[in-house]
Amino acid sequence: MLALLAAAALTATGPAAAPPRGPPPGPELWRGARAGMTQEQVHALFPMARQAPANLITRPPVANAVVGGSAIWAVDEEVFGRPAYATYYFGPSGLLEVVVNVKGLRLRHTRDNFEIARGIRAGLLQYYGRPTVCEDTAKRGLDRLDCRWVTPSVQVGLSYVDYGGLSPNLDVAVRAPAGRLHETGPVFGRHGAT
Repeated sequence: MLALLAAAALTATGPAAAPPRGPPPGPELWRGARAGMTQEQVHALFPMARQAPANLITRPPVANAVVGGSAIWAVDEEVFGRPAYATYYFGPSGLLEVVVNVKGLRLRHTRDNFEIARGIRAGLLQYYGRPTVCEDTAKRGLDRLDCRWVTPSVQVGLSYVDYGGLSPNLDVAVRAPAGRLHETGPVFGRHGAT
């Protein structure tokens, strides 16, 4: 829908500039960024993007990240009304995945943070429909919400973790479906998107 509105706006104002060259893009992952796009193509979409922090490339482990992708661009975002930043991961074949990390979670406010995570899950439910799997657990000081959506064009993982109110983290990862990628994180599994 957004792509149609953007195309209509371009047609109404005149011819669009030629997009940067590269391989034909795959499915849309996040706000116009498509799987397989080059770093230059993604930067053209988000000219305010900044270099992703170096520590995201290998550590700390990012839930649901594809191993072998390098974090290149970071963009301030908003996801379902919450401040966030999106990190764009690239491999040899171009854009692999976008991981959106929600900002503003507060230490030792597990109940509030969990409500934020459930609110984002509700937004994803409206957009992608019923998840393939969704686990909402709280036990022994570990609170988790892990959900996965699989559509014909993308896989989406929601991962919320709060251990004893000390380290809350909430990510949404979006990627094109692939064969047997080596992945990390609780939602997509260790050895492939099955």
